[in-house]
Amino acid sequence: SLKIGEAEPTPAHRFVRLLEEKGLLFRCYTQNIDALERKAGVSLDKLVEAHGTMAEGQCIKCRAPCQPDVFFPPEGGTVPPCQACGGLLRPGITLYGEPLPQRFRDNATVDFKQADLVIVMGTSLSVQPFAGLLGAINHHCSVLLVNREVPYVMRALVRSRAMWSMTSRITKRQPGKIGMLLGECEDRKST
Repeated sequence: SLKIGEAEPTPAHRFVRLLEEKGLLFRCYTQNIDALERKAGVSLDKLVEAHGTMAEGQCIKCRAPCQPDVFFPPEGGTVPPCQACGGLLRPGITLYGEPLPQRFRDNATVDFKQADLVIVMGTSLSVQPFAGLLGAINHHCSVLLVNREVPYVMRALVRSRAMWSMTSRITKRQPGKIGMLLGECEDRKST
């Protein structure tokens, strides 16, 4: 079920790519390891894969890169050793207890302080430190939630800010507002 070649991007992934095409995407942060944002066409310089990705791997000894297909040998086969040093190969994902990738640590605080609008889609925001990113946004940044429910970590933010409708005018001089479209991310009838 981790094999990235089998899954296809959803309309939500393609929406992120469309934002980039229109020049509206500063950065896309994802907790998913499935590389569907990549497959949808989101540029790697716009993408922060906070928990790594199954789209790449490396040797744990010499750090030589490897192709992800080596992690899925034919039935009965084994993952081959590193061709450079004979070490063990592993997917480029962050396991529990490991630090998040340097790209996440370098960009998260800076990006969220500069944002005018943060779109939160399809997440429970239950895993730290990713769940704490909203605490880094500036007072004037608005947030649009497209989700099944309001994540627990967002409830205080929702209570502290005014709601906006699609006709609200958002300016940098006023405090950021909250917009919500509750339902499935893929449901065009979400309310």
